[in-house]
Amino acid sequence: MVNDKRLSKLPVKYRAFVKKEIHNLIDYLQRKRQEKQISQTDFAEEINIAFKTLQAIEQGTRKPSLEVLLAMCKALGVKLELK
Repeated sequence: MVNDKRLSKLPVKYRAFVKKEIHNLIDYLQRKRQEKQISQTDFAEEINIAFKTLQAIEQGTRKPSLEVLLAMCKALGVKLELK
């Protein structure tokens, strides 16, 4: 999971960057979901997480695991590249 424990292992200068990039990715995935007119309920079911979990991720109150991020990308046809 991309959480504060793992982020704390990163050098300080990279922590804010990683948090911002995750936030940007989640915003992008939310827009893609909305463009495809997929409800949060249907999308959560498709990626096998609770509706409330998806809602919290999209609102920024919960951090997704890497597995959830990958599932979201796959379901929306978004290629995730790490540089």
